[in-house]
Amino acid sequence: MRPGHLTAPARVVAGLVAIALCVLSSGAGCLRQETVTEEGGAIPVVVAVVHRTSVIRSLETVGRVISSGQVTLVSRVAAEVRQVLVEPGDWVEKGQILVHLDDANYRLQLERAEAALEAAQADLRRAEKGATEAELEQLRAVVRQAEAAYQAAADNYQRMQRLYEYGGVSLQALDAARVQAETAQAQLDAARQQLAAAEAGASEEILDAAEAQVRAARAQVELARRQLEHCTVRSPVDGVVAQVSCQAGQAVAVGMPLLTVSPRGAVYVRVGVPWQVAASCNPGDGAEVWSPGDEEVIAATVHWIAPVVDPATGIVQLQLELAPDYDLPPGALVKVRLTEEARYDVLTVPLEAVMRDPEGGWYVFVVEDSVARRREVRRGLDDGRVVEVTQGLREGELVVVAGQHYLRDGTRVTVVGR
Repeated sequence: MRPGHLTAPARVVAGLVAIALCVLSSGAGCLRQETVTEEGGAIPVVVAVVHRTSVIRSLETVGRVISSGQVTLVSRVAAEVRQVLVEPGDWVEKGQILVHLDDANYRLQLERAEAALEAAQADLRRAEKGATEAELEQLRAVVRQAEAAYQAAADNYQRMQRLYEYGGVSLQALDAARVQAETAQAQLDAARQQLAAAEAGASEEILDAAEAQVRAARAQVELARRQLEHCTVRSPVDGVVAQVSCQAGQAVAVGMPLLTVSPRGAVYVRVGVPWQVAASCNPGDGAEVWSPGDEEVIAATVHWIAPVVDPATGIVQLQLELAPDYDLPPGALVKVRLTEEARYDVLTVPLEAVMRDPEGGWYVFVVEDSVARRREVRRGLDDGRVVEVTQGLREGELVVVAGQHYLRDGTRVTVVGR
């Protein structure tokens, strides 16, 4: 190898080093254009190919996971908390036991109600079957005793009347004898009616009353059974425990909150974005969500856009919907990426290739036959890496992305990288 001549790989390295030195020293003005030229006056440059791609400008922010609706479980009985089986953040299934309440009193109430039901059912059976012969004979004996008592009271009343006529007894004694006779008559009539009813069998009214007693007793049993069941608190849905509001040993009243469960199902992320971003969003637009520290990106869609702007911050609330397969606990903070604007199948170049002239326009350097040609361009959307070029370039052309600050229209260049 002749002195002063470099191989191709060495020439590429030397060119890149020269470009780096130029960039580092350009602000200090201590390096002139001539210092980065190779033999023959050509300036080493790095180029990129103009090609078609998509330009998507996005916003990354933070959102909070919410569920489609939380269920607050309250105590339906007054009791003492015996055991709490879950903690906030636990995933639970529908029907899973979450809390045990003391059920001793409610078991006794159920036993008492069941005994009352059995008694009412026995009364109904007796009414339906009618009185036995022994019961009839007992009622007949009662009637005979009532007849004897009435006869004695009536005879005494007649005797007292005769004595009163001759002045033998006072009026008060006569009235007492009369009341006694009337009472005995009433008792006799009642005994005869009871015997007649027993001999005729139970009436429809008596049967209806007995059946009503059975229904009332059965309702009391059902009520006592439900109260006993309420001592075991179960999850009504598949979901995650969001909050526990009770502890073992605590006395709870009817209606007191015990815990809150967020149902498993549609999961949403609530996020606030600048109103300019919200204005470009529509329901159904795609978004991306991921947990901090987790590389898995979850696809989401814009579900709802608030119709108002916070006047203090200029923020609009958006709600993103996630697929129900992802177990993101409600309340968790997640990263969110929203598309602000997008261009598809457009000509693009690296962002660093486009420079601004003093008049406010934009230009690039295009390499044609080892010569840099300045080309005025019109730029469009950029995503921080590439920029859309709407006018001034053709697909496949080479634009300078490193070394362009030391070029003028017509400068000879050497491409040392792309």
